[in-house]
Amino acid sequence: MRYFSEIFLIFFLFAGGIFAQTPPAGQRIYLNLQYEDLSSSPWGRATDFGERLKRLTLQALPPRGRFYTVNIVLAETGTARRFHAEVGKNRLLRITIPHDYAEIESDIASVATLTAWLLLANLGMEPEYAEKIRDSWYVTGLARKALSEMHREGTPFPGYFPAAYTLTSNGILPTLRQVTGTPLRTDDSAPRLIYEEYSELLIELCSRNRLFREGFLVKTIQRTLGSAEADGFQLFAATAGPAILKRNPGLLKQDAEGAEREKELEKWFRNGLERLLMLDLLPASIRKVEEKYRNAIRFQYRSEGSVLTGSPEDFMKQWEKMEHPEKRLSEVMRKLVSLGQIAPPDLSLPLSEIRAALTRFRTDRSEETLLKFRKAEKKFFRAMEQHIAMERLLEDTERSVLPPATRYFATFQVLRDREKDGPSPAGGINALLDESFRKEGEKGK
Repeated sequence: MRYFSEIFLIFFLFAGGIFAQTPPAGQRIYLNLQYEDLSSSPWGRATDFGERLKRLTLQALPPRGRFYTVNIVLAETGTARRFHAEVGKNRLLRITIPHDYAEIESDIASVATLTAWLLLANLGMEPEYAEKIRDSWYVTGLARKALSEMHREGTPFPGYFPAAYTLTSNGILPTLRQVTGTPLRTDDSAPRLIYEEYSELLIELCSRNRLFREGFLVKTIQRTLGSAEADGFQLFAATAGPAILKRNPGLLKQDAEGAEREKELEKWFRNGLERLLMLDLLPASIRKVEEKYRNAIRFQYRSEGSVLTGSPEDFMKQWEKMEHPEKRLSEVMRKLVSLGQIAPPDLSLPLSEIRAALTRFRTDRSEETLLKFRKAEKKFFRAMEQHIAMERLLEDTERSVLPPATRYFATFQVLRDREKDGPSPAGGINALLDESFRKEGEKGK
């Protein structure tokens, strides 16, 4: 062992003498070691995106039958064909994507095609059929979900759906038929962007209801490819409808068929969107809160063979004549609890006082109890008025005050202009801001 060590040492010194470069006197040698962060490098993010999309399509449609094994690779630098798929031996599908993630993110049409390729591969179908399903809601939703996952860091869930949240918070919702039955192409501009948001939301609803486990997507794609005039909404109602009814007992009619089933599915979609998009920190608009409140405290009840529309006062006046008054009161309370989940935080306390006043009707139906309810309701409406006044004040302030972003860039502009002079730039910044305020004031007049 000693002789081996000596021989190794002699060889090492000899090699070092040959390859080592002695720096000139008084100089040093620096090695420039360049490392890339996989989470931020262009090719690292491109690889991450490919794996994310592959995982999502496997979850939505697990491989069946004689499926294709997919291998996603990055295109060589300078390659003309950024997105393409090639079928190889042993049922191997080789998909090439751009080397730079920025090229992927800006090419939504190719991302949708890539998603269709992956879904078809899991069914054992070749990429040539992608054109028939590329613009469908499920391909669009999965593609957007993969892109969204690349940027979800510290933003609330509704924040990824700006158009859908804004519309839903004001009580404007599309129908399930519009989303599933009317596919939009990638060149449809703004309507396509809104369509992408609702498509991803529908993917999320299906996932939360465990519909992909039922295999509805397999049936949907197979029937779409088998019929040139397949209606997307009717396909959804036929393939996913039974599972949706089964997963929502008590909320949807379990034995609904035909037009009645379609009506129940629309109800499921509408309620699902509101639960996904609106929170107490991302609440509904005051107009919608008031509308839902007035609908909540109005209820239908039977009395002496007639169907009447009731209000909270009827719990005191018609309690003995009303059929199942406890059940009717519980329904109103349930709607108010649901309203509290989407109302702004400053309305939570007044709304809880209304629920507390209504609860007293179970045991005490005196004039004093009714008076307490009216006071609580009056306080609730006053809180809504204050909220509206605050919103208007913030809107006026936003229009009259210099936005932070403008102030930020204006500061750098002044710094650059005064960099050569040397003195503090505070005077120049203040002068610029004062001028901005003066111009805003003249506009206001």
